[in-house]
Amino acid sequence: MKYSKFQSSLVLSAILLSATLAPNPAIGQNDYSEDAERMRSQIEALESDSFEVRTERDRLLKEVAAVDQDVAEIENNRTNALDNLKKEDLSQQDTRRAKYLQLLEFEQRTVALNSTMPTLLEVANQDNLAYAIRDNDVNRLARTRAYLNYLALSQSIQIEALYNSLRNSSTGDDNADIASLVLYTDDLKQQLADKRKAKVTIERQVDALNRQLVTNQTEIRELREALNHLIAQQAAMDRKSEETATTSQKFKFSAPIEAPVKRKFGDPKKAYGNQWTGLLYAAEAGQIVRAAASGVVIFAKEHKTLGRLIIIDHGDELFTLYAHNHELTVRLGDIVVAQQLIAKAGETGEVTSPALYFEIRDNGEPVDPLPRLGG
Repeated sequence: MKYSKFQSSLVLSAILLSATLAPNPAIGQNDYSEDAERMRSQIEALESDSFEVRTERDRLLKEVAAVDQDVAEIENNRTNALDNLKKEDLSQQDTRRAKYLQLLEFEQRTVALNSTMPTLLEVANQDNLAYAIRDNDVNRLARTRAYLNYLALSQSIQIEALYNSLRNSSTGDDNADIASLVLYTDDLKQQLADKRKAKVTIERQVDALNRQLVTNQTEIRELREALNHLIAQQAAMDRKSEETATTSQKFKFSAPIEAPVKRKFGDPKKAYGNQWTGLLYAAEAGQIVRAAASGVVIFAKEHKTLGRLIIIDHGDELFTLYAHNHELTVRLGDIVVAQQLIAKAGETGEVTSPALYFEIRDNGEPVDPLPRLGG
């Protein structure tokens, strides 16, 4: 579920307005607890939505990187294709130039042959006539004339073949590779345009997701501020009501977990030769751990022997400890109310099975929790 900035502002304004009013003794802890729980649900929903937004944004950024890689590859292929096209065109030009030079040579030879043909025929006729008379060979003259005619015809045939080759080179197989390269480069150009258009679309989606993340973070921050203010109001009310209690029972705590007590205050510790200074509950893995009273979290992290540990300051030198947790749901500096979920039980630290160790300290000294668990 998503919450708009306007909705979050309304919630924050309502909380700040309620803070300016004098506390109403008729309003109990449950009223504030319900409001606080509702705000926590909103924060969780926003954080879940932010996680999904970040996941989608990261996916799109990977897609942008893939598009960039495709664009680079296509541009490289297009550059190579254009280079090949230029080389092919130069090769075509060289081939046609060679054919023109050969044609020019044949034409010059033909012109020379045609210009000397009458003289050759006349000389050949005289020579062959003399030889024919001497050798009595009447066909010699005819053969010489036929040879010269064949020579002229052969030159004409070669010239015609060169002309046909030049004509065909502009439309025939010689241009097949060039046409294919042109089509290929055009296709690569279209691919580049499509990829760049897709990249612009993806980047716009990424920008929209980034704006959504900023909006979510702003709303989460405002909700946390409102929640802390509400919890502070609840803690103040709880503190005021507790001022009327007797000195010995000036502060009542609620049981932090619904589980059987495995070790009590004062029981001997066989492994160490000393005594337990709190209660050890035989919890189930993942079981909910709640704050025994309202206060401020002054420690929420890993401890060498006590595992994941939470310490809450309840004021008047009263502190509660919650050890061996699997997961912590509060952070250093958080304001909590009585019975608020603060952790989930586990077996971190020096325990061999899921458990919760709970301790109350008054003026720095451990006290028996059982007489104080009256609420």
